[in-house]
Amino acid sequence: MQKFKKVLLIDDNTIDIYVNKYMLEKAHVAESIVSFTSGLDAMDYLSSSPVDSSDLILLDIQMPVMNGFEFLKKLENEIQSSSLPKIIMLSSSQNEKDFSVFSKNNLVSGYIIKPLSPEKIGKHI
Repeated sequence: MQKFKKVLLIDDNTIDIYVNKYMLEKAHVAESIVSFTSGLDAMDYLSSSPVDSSDLILLDIQMPVMNGFEFLKKLENEIQSSSLPKIIMLSSSQNEKDFSVFSKNNLVSGYIIKPLSPEKIGKHI
């Protein structure tokens, strides 16, 4: 399993953030974990503390204000391709339309259906 310098959890559900952070800490996959309940807050953070290829972003799809797809589009416009982090969509959605949209996005490395578990971490991260 790969170890990342930093993991960004972006999800509007604080319970999901709590559970996912716990699972990631237990699996020792990151030196640090930073969480956001808003895509906009995460973008503000990235403006002052950019990510690089040694980082991981776990991104929820369905969020108010800025959903996961909008976040990806904004990130794609603002980050240099040489320093892209690994991005995994983390969502409760099993909608085929969602899957087809993000699977065409070059920034997305994979998709995990919530809840995060040790097995899913081992398989996808």
